[in-house]
Amino acid sequence: MDIVAHRGYAAAFPENTRAAFTQAGETADWIELDVRPCQTDELVVFHDERLDRLTDQTGRVVATPWETLDGVEILDSGEQILRLDDALAAIPNEVGVQIELKDLGIAERVSEILSTHDNESTLISFSPLALYEVTEADPSLDTGLVLHPGLYRDAPELGIQMASHLDCHTIHVFYDMGVSAELVSTAHDHGVSVQSGTPEEGPTETVLQQCRTAGVDFLSVDRPLETVQSGWPARRLSCWTVSWTGAMIMWCLNRGNFEWCIEGDRLAVGVRHGHDSLFTPWPHVR
Repeated sequence: MDIVAHRGYAAAFPENTRAAFTQAGETADWIELDVRPCQTDELVVFHDERLDRLTDQTGRVVATPWETLDGVEILDSGEQILRLDDALAAIPNEVGVQIELKDLGIAERVSEILSTHDNESTLISFSPLALYEVTEADPSLDTGLVLHPGLYRDAPELGIQMASHLDCHTIHVFYDMGVSAELVSTAHDHGVSVQSGTPEEGPTETVLQQCRTAGVDFLSVDRPLETVQSGWPARRLSCWTVSWTGAMIMWCLNRGNFEWCIEGDRLAVGVRHGHDSLFTPWPHVR
């Protein structure tokens, strides 16, 4: 079962940034990122339609020129919005890349940029039309259909049929759709691999075992498995600008709306706000 770093381990590092991709490239088999056009037609790596959640700017990405986006900081982390080509350059060649198309009309340009990099790649989307555009631009590219919960939560088998009809390589399911051996077997019978997300508590040992037993091909996670297995709370932490090493020892203590993240000789403190457990990092204290 291959491990996919969702937005470059979005719960561990500032999502969709150079730091996230560099660090995720050390442990993940694949890195997932999001791409959408800005006003001046550059393809930028940014999940949300609007800038408000992740930056101190406001407005829609598609209505903002690159000259404004260039240098915009992600959640005071020191990391900036990237163009697709720069993001791919930060990912090691041996790590696969899943690119989620967040808009129509960009498949051909994504294909052209991918052709200048050596990473194995899959283009994914909630939109069947976006995936059709990929096939029209380059039939050799692998595609993956992300099953929208509003459409497929109670009938993921219909999503499998749609993915098969589109000649997709993978389907991407949310964990609460029910990751079972029956679902995986049905997908495999249609020639489609299965990627699952994880529940809110993250990839616990129970979740990992369930997915392995079911035969899931890819598991999308928001933090490195090592941190989960060592007891790192399944929440977004404020340690985004702390360097990551394989031998890292981390202790985390939750205290209401405050969190302390201790890594080696560094301490990061953050304040949780909102139901989505995003953090505004505070400076590190040595």
